[in-house]
Amino acid sequence: MSHCVCQRSIWAGMFSTQRSESMHAYFDGCVHRKTSLQTFVKQFEIALGDKIEKEIKEEAACMNGELKCQTTFAMEVQFQEAHMHNLFKKVQDELIAIMYCDADLVNDDDPVAEFKETERKDHPNGTTSKTEYNVVYNTSNGDVNCICRMFNWKSLLCRHAFKVLLKMNVTLVSEKYILRRWRQDVKREHSNIKLVGI
Repeated sequence: MSHCVCQRSIWAGMFSTQRSESMHAYFDGCVHRKTSLQTFVKQFEIALGDKIEKEIKEEAACMNGELKCQTTFAMEVQFQEAHMHNLFKKVQDELIAIMYCDADLVNDDDPVAEFKETERKDHPNGTTSKTEYNVVYNTSNGDVNCICRMFNWKSLLCRHAFKVLLKMNVTLVSEKYILRRWRQDVKREHSNIKLVGI
């Protein structure tokens, strides 16, 4: 029963598909059909120990320094103050990448605005490719949805969503996009669990 509680703490705030993928990634290559319960529990404790160690290091890094913002966007400061360093770096990557995106309003049916977004990618061989995305923004509740579904899979807003938010003159994103599991001010219960070898 205690192991189930740990699992809920580790993967809290994730969609069921994300939890499944995270658990698969944790145990891929270590656990298979013929794995005994005792071996599984040992593997679980090793994975949990690694997770705790990484989070302790990340929390220490957050306390010992602040990553500088790369843009002048208020929403970057919002994520800087909320997110742990590893996630904030990913947010920065997405914010910087909006320079490769162009968003055009294709439908404005208040409160919903729909955009067609084109992302350009220059390749080393001198060619350029373009990919189109549909992004929908709801002004009444702050929802922003991109067809790439990055937030659904990685709990991280994509460059396409950021581009539309800026296009709509949104300075701060809805708090719903700053998940509890990524916040640096959240006490993680599983960090206090004492692991006992079997």
